[in-house]
Amino acid sequence: MTIQEVRQRYQIPEKILKEYENWGFGDTVEPMPEVREYDDQDIEYLSLIMTLYEIGFQSSEVEEYMRLLLMGTETEQRRIEMLNRHRAVHLPVEVV
Repeated sequence: MTIQEVRQRYQIPEKILKEYENWGFGDTVEPMPEVREYDDQDIEYLSLIMTLYEIGFQSSEVEEYMRLLLMGTETEQRRIEMLNRHRAVHLPVEVV
């Protein structure tokens, strides 16, 4: 899919697409804007990036999380810690 198709079909903000490319995560993304192609893996990563922003991650945290994800399962504990830290800060406390 081209950048326009991805933006329109999945409502992904241009800011996120640019960050994704600047961070170097789109290995399948061609370097010339008019021929960029995003595959299913790119769409999954972009969806995750949008979710991370929605739960309160800052740009640098999103980049760190994604780099850890790409490193594989040995970073799973660190990623869980990052998610739990945001959950503790952003989710309301349940009253019993």
